[in-house]
Amino acid sequence: MLTILMYALHAEPNGYIGGGWIRVIELLKRAKSHNVKFVLIETQPTFKSVYKLNYETLEIPGFLNKFFIGRVIRCLTATIYGVLRAKNGDIDLILSPVELPECVLPAYLTSRIAKLPWTSEIHLIPLYAAFWRNEECIGKTSSFRDLLREHQRRKASMLFSIFASLTQWLVFRAFRRGIMLAPSKSVVEDMQYVDKDITVKHFYPGNGVAIERINNTESKPKRYEAIYVGVLSEKKGALDAIHAWHNVVKERPNSILAIVGRGSENEITRIQKMVKQFNMESNVQFPFDLRTGAPTLEDVWRCIKQSKMLIHPSVSDTWPQVIGEALACGVPVVTYDLRPQRYAFGDCPAVFRVPAKNLDAFSSKVLEILKGFSGMDSNLAVEFAKRYSWDAVLDAEKRAFIEVKKAIKI
Repeated sequence: MLTILMYALHAEPNGYIGGGWIRVIELLKRAKSHNVKFVLIETQPTFKSVYKLNYETLEIPGFLNKFFIGRVIRCLTATIYGVLRAKNGDIDLILSPVELPECVLPAYLTSRIAKLPWTSEIHLIPLYAAFWRNEECIGKTSSFRDLLREHQRRKASMLFSIFASLTQWLVFRAFRRGIMLAPSKSVVEDMQYVDKDITVKHFYPGNGVAIERINNTESKPKRYEAIYVGVLSEKKGALDAIHAWHNVVKERPNSILAIVGRGSENEITRIQKMVKQFNMESNVQFPFDLRTGAPTLEDVWRCIKQSKMLIHPSVSDTWPQVIGEALACGVPVVTYDLRPQRYAFGDCPAVFRVPAKNLDAFSSKVLEILKGFSGMDSNLAVEFAKRYSWDAVLDAEKRAFIEVKKAIKI
């Protein structure tokens, strides 16, 4: 039995919770059958209580999430809990399942105090996210000065910039002290631009698709010409989706785009203003509250199955899980031709890649698919998605954990 102490200091699991945490939940469901035991240091309400899972958990009060000092106390409390739990002597490895500072720094401190090997899974490069142009890599480093400069470039306040830069600098420093893991080769490549002293290993398959759950989700007649699923941020492609849809509507005035996701008040306002500006109130629909997102993944998949395609104009992904889910729903995908999409779905005949940020090419491909939709074979998409089962992911991850454990000398 491989026993992993996982630091899962997450937000309240309500509505859309992010691909990294969805990944954790799917792996927790399968751990026992793969001879893996996860012990979670976790914020209330826990995944265990919300999703009725069976694993050992050490709970951190949820109210600490609601204010800054509380979040600091939460990290200190998690570190103490971890050190005390490690004294039992059965922990083989400490894991940060995502690269968030509140998951990385307490886990790293615990590993140093308890003298246990530690690793973190890196889904996105902290602050810089994923690079999509070569020129974006120039001058990106993990130094405090460059992190501060990046925050200032984004017009953050000085106080926030200093604190965030210091926190992220500490995260990068922690990464240097071990062997990190990544679900995509693109993270390994990107990290070489930011900090050559950080070792990142890629494991395959790095992410999965809940094939059985998707198959059990009811299918209804097609209702939307396309759907966008994701965070309503610029890097995730929400604004590009609306711009591209404006071009589509010029050719097909009755076409409907569904937008399913979650965003801040500013992001939601910006999206709604754009829709109104383009006179697309009848062409863009929001099936769920944009402040919380869809209540369940089944609700998301139901909407995908009601769509003729997924549009995914994101420039900030390392393994776009929603593309795999769309394929499992039998739905083709239009996305940007970036390394993460290429590495995961490059040989899939149902994924159509166009040059990044070329909205004319993007909307032309959408129109082309709509024109020939009746002749598309959905089985091509479904069969491709089957190679990414969560059981295969957990097997690959377990092998990576064992390699890290053997390689790190405490």
